Amino acid sequence: MMKLWRVTIALPTTLIASQAIAENWITVAVGDGHHAVIDKDSIRRGSDGLVYFVDSGGGDDSETSAVDCQQKVGFLVKDDENGDYPNWRGNGQKIEAGSPALIVLQYVCANAG
Repeated sequence: MMKLWRVTIALPTTLIASQAIAENWITVAVGDGHHAVIDKDSIRRGSDGLVYFVDSGGGDDSETSAVDCQQKVGFLVKDDENGDYPNWRGNGQKIEAGSPALIVLQYVCANAG
């Protein structure tokens, strides 16, 4: 019984630690000295067709975002400060041509698995 308890505690701890190690931050230049820092390992295409990724301004806080590559719409799903945004699907922002957000969209859409 004691061994089962150890495995129950060790497995989630190992999974959490492996996620922290898996971060592969990459800086994407977006112009005029500005940049976006994206965890390249977090980029994934969801079953809903959106591309999800984690980004950071280079600080300790990060946020999970999603983009619709076809419609060029961005969504803020959650951030470290406020947590989950329950109505994020209804709050998409159109990404304008020539904007820094368009460069981020192009990068994550090109690197989505």
